[in-house]
Amino acid sequence: EGLGLKATFFVVSGLIGSNEAPWYDRLGRAVARLIRSGGLDEGLARAGGSLDGATERSPRGVVQAAKRLAPEVRRDFVAEMESLAGVDDSQRKMDIIMGWQELAELAHAGHEIGSHTVSHEILPSLKDQVLEREIRESKESLESRLGASVRSFCYPNGDFDQRCLRALAASGYSYACSTRPGDNPEGFAPFEMRRRFICEDRLQGPFGKLSPALFRLEISGLADALFRRRKAA
Repeated sequence: EGLGLKATFFVVSGLIGSNEAPWYDRLGRAVARLIRSGGLDEGLARAGGSLDGATERSPRGVVQAAKRLAPEVRRDFVAEMESLAGVDDSQRKMDIIMGWQELAELAHAGHEIGSHTVSHEILPSLKDQVLEREIRESKESLESRLGASVRSFCYPNGDFDQRCLRALAASGYSYACSTRPGDNPEGFAPFEMRRRFICEDRLQGPFGKLSPALFRLEISGLADALFRRRKAA
């Protein structure tokens, strides 16, 4: 804050003001409980016959595999895994996102509020009408409640197709962020923006403190080459 830096917050509009955590947090918590109790394999066998891709028996692995399920199948799967894990209502309300007042305060402080769809569905898996509604209604809801224009969008899981690009343009967005790493030189496609993934683990020096040198490597893109990270297509 002291440096005057501004951020963009991409928000799942349908969860604002609710007591419901995003589905991936709920599923990850249920999987963690099943791992601790030794019941994950039984739980996957009972609830996830369609989850053959969960080769990694971890919260992250199961969540990643669940992203490939059809939305209605995934909703039932998450509910069943929570039931098997013994997750109650109080635990389902953990990690809820910020409310409208908090968003308004961020916007008032000069930060940008962007759209992250209505319900964080994986867009290419949706039918045309549902896909368009996720993109359009999120923008309309945020603009109506915040009284400010919403220009930016972020794809859930970074997944998009040509239908998404058309829907974004039709809804009046100016740009959209993917999860593809890299720079955005002059003439870049505004709905396919690349970005740098900056996280605490990548910036820690040998003594666990923030390393300015590692930070400079990350934002310059040199870290990808130095650490031989695989580039996204």
